[in-house]
This record gives sequence, structure tokens and C-alpha cells, in this order.
Amino acid sequence: MTSIELGLSTIFILISVIYTGAMLEKKTWVFHLELIRMVLIFLLVYCWLPSSILIGLMFLLITPGIVFYKTLCQQYNRILFGFQ
Repeated sequence: MTSIELGLSTIFILISVIYTGAMLEKKTWVFHLELIRMVLIFLLVYCWLPSSILIGLMFLLITPGIVFYKTLCQQYNRILFGFQ
């Protein structure tokens, strides 16, 4: 692994551990970490397999999460806390 891949992997693991704890503690800022994790996954996949087809596929998979980000946050808060 290159130093960039190693750094991105380390950051991804740390954010994933923090994300898991935040989900268990029902924190409202969890979705911000999820957005960061999605971007890190995109960067890691691109570092390991630089392909234009793969970039398009990752973009198509990440786009719905970004488009419906606010709606997902509101639903999460409504279900867990009863507010929007």
C-alpha cells in the first residue's frame, strides 16, 4: 500500500469506529460522519482500482445518499427522538 492508501484506510477505520459508537449512543450528528465515510470509500476504491467505469458506478451509488441527505437526517431524528 502507498502512504496515501494507508492514510485513507487509517482515517476510514477511525471514522468507522467513531460512527459505530455514535450510532449506539443515538447522536444526531451521525449523518455527517456517514457522508465523510462515503467520500473516503470513493477515494479508497479509486486509489486501488483507477477506472472511469468504476468512478461512474461509485458516483451513481453515492448520489442518492447525497440528494436525500436532509430527508434521511429528518427521518432518523423523527424515529429516534420524535422531532424534526
